[in-house]
Amino acid sequence: MRSRKGLAWNKRAFTESDHFELQFAFKVTGQGRVGGDGLAIWYTAQQGNLGPVFGANDFWTGMAIMLDSFDNDGARNNPAISLMINDGTRAFDHPTDGSHQVLSTCQRDFRNKQYPVHMKVEYYRNVLTVFVSDGMSPTPRFDICIRAEHIFLPKAGFFGVSAATGGLADDHDVLDFSVFSLFTDTAQLERAKQQLASEERTRAQAEFERQQQDYEKERQKFARPLGAVS
Repeated sequence: MRSRKGLAWNKRAFTESDHFELQFAFKVTGQGRVGGDGLAIWYTAQQGNLGPVFGANDFWTGMAIMLDSFDNDGARNNPAISLMINDGTRAFDHPTDGSHQVLSTCQRDFRNKQYPVHMKVEYYRNVLTVFVSDGMSPTPRFDICIRAEHIFLPKAGFFGVSAATGGLADDHDVLDFSVFSLFTDTAQLERAKQQLASEERTRAQAEFERQQQDYEKERQKFARPLGAVS
């Protein structure tokens, strides 16, 4: 459908590690040789809202990996995948496809592929690397698309995905969005395991208390006063 936008953001901040690997699988399909507008993967200091940047808000703090289908500036370099890091002060320049704002770009035609396109985003020791498959085989074959050094992302940020259509309307289907922690030492890994175990115990206790309350409410519904005659 034309002129639509949408997004999804995780509710819980990513606190297990300062490093991560994101695995993303998607299909972008549409009629004709030209599509629009595109989708984006986010890691930001706050959860996103609907907005003009491939469905999400401007002036974000963090990372945006933009899969841009439409050639706004007529440079004949779309579809393309671009990395932009924002400190919360800049609006994305749509008329130029952000050409003077993005840190790195690779041209990659990800539309109308036979199989899902897979992407891996690795952030480790302030180096961000993006690998992308060609969507031509059921088993992903990855090539490097972007590598950027001296990248400093927010700690305890949020992951998200968004998409938008314009005068041209592609279908944007997200098939997988998985995030894995990367650790620099075993001590950090053990701390993360302990944190997850503690959170699991807290959730289990809360669920147990909720069930106990529900049981008590149901019991009181059917409890009869002492000496009641049926």
